[in-house]
Amino acid sequence: MEDVEEDVEEDVEDELPTKGASLRSEAIAAEAKSSPGEATAVEAEGASLGSEAITAEAESSPAESDTVEGTAESAAIEGISESTAVEDASSQERRPRRAPLTVYVLARKKAIEILSTPGSNHKYLSNLTSSRHGMAMLAKGERRIWREAMDEILLEMMRKEAINTLILRANSSDPPIYKFIHPCAGWEDTKMAYKGGCILWLPKRWQGKKSVYQTLDGDPKFGAEKVPVHDLMWLLGEKGVRKLRKETWVFRGREVLILKPWKSRAMRNLHLLLWKLQGYLADPKVMETDFTSLGIDKAGSTGESKDQPTTEFEARSTREPEIRSTRESKPQPTTESESKPRRKPKINW
Repeated sequence: MEDVEEDVEEDVEDELPTKGASLRSEAIAAEAKSSPGEATAVEAEGASLGSEAITAEAESSPAESDTVEGTAESAAIEGISESTAVEDASSQERRPRRAPLTVYVLARKKAIEILSTPGSNHKYLSNLTSSRHGMAMLAKGERRIWREAMDEILLEMMRKEAINTLILRANSSDPPIYKFIHPCAGWEDTKMAYKGGCILWLPKRWQGKKSVYQTLDGDPKFGAEKVPVHDLMWLLGEKGVRKLRKETWVFRGREVLILKPWKSRAMRNLHLLLWKLQGYLADPKVMETDFTSLGIDKAGSTGESKDQPTTEFEARSTREPEIRSTRESKPQPTTESESKPRRKPKINW
């Protein structure tokens, strides 16, 4: 009987913890329902415990992590070596690039227009590099690429730069100082132009070839004896003048303005750009009247034209008769006394 009682007591003791655990779980669930904030805290604690366990496992196996890092580094090194090998192979397969070639051309619209005419510019393009030697030299002029209408493209680029700069300076020229551009009521006010400045002229009509180069007498008090006059209608075109009058009030209703000289680099570049446009559009021509005024005809001879010897043999043949004629013209001595040179008489003291 005692043995049976002891077994019953042990069974009862074994059942008690399971009942207690179920009661505890129900209590925790009830608390979680009643307070969701506490439940999230419990979950956070569980997550932190899980992360601590993971870190503990990582610390427990450092050798495994080292092996993984070593394999990653080796794979990266292999990838770099493969990429460098591919680059070396591609560089060896590529042909070396041709060295840049710089050629200077006269900044004249007519000269660039000749180079821009398709079909007849190969000869001129080959002459540009005729005195060049080396790897940058091309054997045939036909392989050189020259854009058509290059003269007009360069003109538009220079005009655009000049127009934008004039607009910028005009907008910063407020009365009564007029720092950069001073408007004039008429040509009488241009006497105050300083040395180094210029006059901007906006004529009402197209002047044509009269606007190639003009100057105006300045006042010596301001240090300017001669002042250049730039015809903006000719330099910038009608579209450029319309844009100036539209975007700046200084150019509206004005015919004459003064561009003042300044020591700043931007103003110096503006003056030089206007001169560059002046030289680019200039078209100097030697007229027939200039030859006639000098007394030279088109053939380049004065008076009656004579046939000149073309070869060395012809030149010698023309010289020999002249030499003979000069020898024959000299008087020959007839007697021995005349043939001998005369001596000075001796004087005895």
